[in-house]
Amino acid sequence: MTVRLAAINNLVPPSQEQLPAVTAGRRDVAVVAGAGSGKTRTLVARYLQLLADGVPLRRIVAITFTIKAAREMRNRVREQIGRYVETLPASPERHSWQERLAQMDGARISTIHSLCGEILRSHPVEADADPRFEMLDEGPQSLLRIQVAEETLAWAVDQETVAPLFRHISTRDLQDVLVEALQKRLELEDILGTPRQWETIWRSRTLELLRAQILCPQATEAFATFANLQSCGDLDYAESQGSKLATRLREAVVIWKELTEALYAGHSTKALALLLALKPSFDLRGGSQKRWRGAYPKEDLRALRNDWYNPLCKQMAQADPSLDDAWFAL
Repeated sequence: MTVRLAAINNLVPPSQEQLPAVTAGRRDVAVVAGAGSGKTRTLVARYLQLLADGVPLRRIVAITFTIKAAREMRNRVREQIGRYVETLPASPERHSWQERLAQMDGARISTIHSLCGEILRSHPVEADADPRFEMLDEGPQSLLRIQVAEETLAWAVDQETVAPLFRHISTRDLQDVLVEALQKRLELEDILGTPRQWETIWRSRTLELLRAQILCPQATEAFATFANLQSCGDLDYAESQGSKLATRLREAVVIWKELTEALYAGHSTKALALLLALKPSFDLRGGSQKRWRGAYPKEDLRALRNDWYNPLCKQMAQADPSLDDAWFAL
């Protein structure tokens, strides 16, 4: 429901673009606008509009991203109410706005941290929180995260289960990882769930990544082509002509099928073993085009080896499954 613009907003009238958001009434409104387009002005006008419509000041919550923005919005609201009061003659309306002006220090115009702090202090028993708690500024927060990371690593040095991490990753890098994990703990929880779920989800995500890297379009298309060579009899013909390349390619098609099945069955260890078993198939010696009656796959096999197999094996060689358990322990 759209309402008339309140008289207090005529002091600084909103633009035609801002007006619908200001007068939209008591319903949800989403405003998308760039920097400097008047978003704060629109919020101030909507805030004043709600006050003019009779909404109690303490029933309105205005959330900003920064303390500076909250302070600016509060000052703008206070200033406009003060200017409006000066235009009014002695009347119940003037008295009503004067009361609102006097209450502005208690207006809920703040950052989300401040609002949550107020809620927790108002309900310490229900929240199981000490009402004397203090909120840390960004500087002390950063120092505390570093301190927690340092103390965690000092503990981890003597833990046998965590030792593999120190052999592969520098202490500084581990500290940076822990600090970032503390800073983004809610995002980490969204990805990995609760600590009890971490291992299950971690291994599931690792398998998804492994599957995506191995079953990439280049590999799946290449092996589909090799399988077609087998089904149309080209491999049989080349083998009958003494092509060792055809024999290795036939073996590769069999291994690829088993590898694909292992990945979809969730058997990552078996899949890695089968990936390594493909290596002899990329030996390009013993091939001659004259022994093939159709398409000659040597260059396709070379491209697959150089662009997919060798880089993937190099990456897998750097992986150490024991590190997973070490991360969980940390």
